[in-house]
Amino acid sequence: MPWSTGLGRFFACMVRLREQDLSGSRECKIAGALRRTIGEIARDRPGEPAEGRRPVSTFEYAMVLISIIIGLGITHILSSLGSAVHRLRHHGRSLRLEINYLVWVAFIFTWLVQFWWWEFRWSELVPALDVGIFSFLVLYSVALFMMSVILVPHQLAIIDDSWEYFLSIRFWFYGGLLVLNAIDLIDSLMKGLEWGLRAPYLWYWVSLTAACVVGLFTTRRILHIAFGSIFLIWANALTFYELFVLGNR
Repeated sequence: MPWSTGLGRFFACMVRLREQDLSGSRECKIAGALRRTIGEIARDRPGEPAEGRRPVSTFEYAMVLISIIIGLGITHILSSLGSAVHRLRHHGRSLRLEINYLVWVAFIFTWLVQFWWWEFRWSELVPALDVGIFSFLVLYSVALFMMSVILVPHQLAIIDDSWEYFLSIRFWFYGGLLVLNAIDLIDSLMKGLEWGLRAPYLWYWVSLTAACVVGLFTTRRILHIAFGSIFLIWANALTFYELFVLGNR
């Protein structure tokens, strides 16, 4: 049946349904389901929960877009690593992955995931997010996404040796980390001076900043491996120590 004919029957059924002339055809069943769905959406106005439902908070609404951006970064890293598995199995060009590269990929992946975890604190600090905080969180999530793209090119298509690639992008990578670290400090201070200036976080922030400055100018493999490994462990330890249970602070 041509789509135009089916569409015509569909709208005809919508009219008959409005007039309570129910039909058993497939188009009318679809129209009936759609009409009921539209009716439910129309009744569920923002701020007015449907019976038995909890209203969506402004924080939850705003975090949808931010979650999509973070999810794209996570998907980008995982899909590219999936392609690497095939190349390591000798399907396609040969690929050399070194521990230095992998620990930094794990670090950025961890930051993406933990951003989602830490930002829940905003739901406890402000009753309603304003456009300023929302725009800042979008900026933060976009910066994280861009870091994942800089470190992990699409499908690893341009990487044959991960060490050579890492050296070629180290100014972009460590420079981006410095910017990202500055954004994270602002985010922490916006949540309160006591929160942003707590000792465990400040030690972590200062150390990561110093490592990024050194990383910009050195090509010593052992230092890059050490920096990536230390901050991967440190970031996870900080989360487990300070925010093991979501919303406990």
